[in-house]
Amino acid sequence: MKRFHILTAVIILIMLSQCEYVPFGSLGLDLYLSSPQNGSEGVSTSPTLEWLDPFYGGKPRKFLLYLSEDLNEVLENSKNALIGETNDSRFEVKGLKKGKTYYWKVIGEKGNTKISSPVWKFKTNNFKVAKNKNLGSPYEDGAFSVKALKDGYILGGYIGYLLNEYHDSTGAPAVFRINEDGDLIWMSRLGDNGTIYDIEVTDGDKNIIAVGVDNSGVSPAVSGVVSKLSVNDGKVLFKKDLAPNSTLFGIAPGNSHFVAVGTYMFGSPDSDIVMLKFDSSGNCIKKNVLDYGSKDYAHDVIATKSGYIVVGSSDENGLIIFLDKDLEVKSYKLINDCTSFYKVIALNGKYIAIGYSDKAKTFYCPDGGEINDSRISPCITTIDESGDILSTKRFFSGCSSYHFVPYSATVVGSDILLLVGVRTLTFSNNTFYEYPFHFENAVSDPDDNQDLMIMKLTSSGSVTGYEHFGGSYEDGGFDITEKDGDLAIIGRTWSNDGDIAQNLGKSDVWFLKITER
Repeated sequence: MKRFHILTAVIILIMLSQCEYVPFGSLGLDLYLSSPQNGSEGVSTSPTLEWLDPFYGGKPRKFLLYLSEDLNEVLENSKNALIGETNDSRFEVKGLKKGKTYYWKVIGEKGNTKISSPVWKFKTNNFKVAKNKNLGSPYEDGAFSVKALKDGYILGGYIGYLLNEYHDSTGAPAVFRINEDGDLIWMSRLGDNGTIYDIEVTDGDKNIIAVGVDNSGVSPAVSGVVSKLSVNDGKVLFKKDLAPNSTLFGIAPGNSHFVAVGTYMFGSPDSDIVMLKFDSSGNCIKKNVLDYGSKDYAHDVIATKSGYIVVGSSDENGLIIFLDKDLEVKSYKLINDCTSFYKVIALNGKYIAIGYSDKAKTFYCPDGGEINDSRISPCITTIDESGDILSTKRFFSGCSSYHFVPYSATVVGSDILLLVGVRTLTFSNNTFYEYPFHFENAVSDPDDNQDLMIMKLTSSGSVTGYEHFGGSYEDGGFDITEKDGDLAIIGRTWSNDGDIAQNLGKSDVWFLKITER
């Protein structure tokens, strides 16, 4: 019998030394780790470690966190591996090395009771920052769209130029051209107050089409703005406010025309979807307004062989609309698992609608146990051109979500999808929500959980890497494009610390270039 006990102990130690998953729950322990899931790769270098609270919030209780590249230090509860103590069931680690494997566990204490989790492991990602640049004025600035040129990038957003009596910045809709390093070549203002939300480079990279909102009019005060500019010098070829009481968010270019979509009568209790078709001179040749619920939004549009696909939301459900070439509705789908879609892209002959969900979901832990929560998570629906929904997937790590609202995406190669957006553990008054208006943030209440985040997926939906960048205030990423194997990300930052070297004003346009080389 003694020989049997010794042999059993040896087997368990061998399994631990190889970091194979050991079902500690079956040995009578019930502190379940949640995220990052055991064996995960591509994890953030500042990950949020999460677990289920075995004491159900009972106080006083505490959790000790052990993490190290050395498995034995974690197994032995070494002081070198003790990285912190918390009363919460999550803990954010800072400054891990890139491309390294880490082991971790949690010990919970309440009174004389001590409960240890199993030892899990994860490997960090290898994302490297090649360029990190702030642009802007001494006031409030931001960008929401980026397109690549052969020798730089075009951005769409807004530029601040005035403070009112409440010290709020006035931002003008603007288009920027920058070089490969993020240095400004030219900037063109397209009004006195508003935002450019989407841009496309057309006519063989000679011109730019920009859409957004112009709030500088007297009646109506809000109009969807459509403009064409020269890539060379930013000269405005035309600018027209052709959609009264509207905000335009997405654009799909064509050979002799282009289509823009957005929200009609924004600011009222009831909002509808507006879709516009323009000729190459900016003349509106077709308009269609759709009403599916009390709050309808169209955020993006993509051209297909037979027409267009529009994505957005209706009464807090993901909305996908299939149009013919004349903007007439062929069919539409409500995706109840998702809250809203912000981007639609083509991938391998299919179309991917990208957004998020904050709807209640039961999360199942690998060790056992479960939790029902309405945490934020990326939500992606795959569709074909005929209007069939092929799949809808929400993204989790273990029994927890990734706390991530993706606003845009790009494709790398034939099988990799990169998302960019805002990491936020909880919604607050400062959260970039239905869409990122530039006057919603109050920097008097900083939120260091709100960062720019990127996520790398395979076309089948497996997460292979994620990372977040930012500082002590509200930061976010809103568009991403791939060029020569590198990723150019555009967004906005309010911070002046962490990953942000300087702040030029209340908020800045933020340009990041990420590489894995």
